[in-house]
Amino acid sequence: MRERITMQDIQRRLDYFNQHYGTDLSLGGAYGGYRIEAEGGARDISPRGTKRECYTFICAMLRGVDLYRDPAPRVRQQRFMTS
Repeated sequence: MRERITMQDIQRRLDYFNQHYGTDLSLGGAYGGYRIEAEGGARDISPRGTKRECYTFICAMLRGVDLYRDPAPRVRQQRFMTS
């Protein structure tokens, strides 16, 4: 069974994102759903969804920024035998 996503889980990720990338994202909630927003709710960053969907969205944003900054995956170099 999956662990329940809380508002604190999402807020921790948003705080990390805001601190490290100089943004001002927040979590907005209305009509029984949640969304990640910017500029005090003036801009939608994510579509409205469940808390888990918002959490997954912010995690994907963090992963995307990490990949953009370092696109080469860390791969162990293999030694090839030469004959």
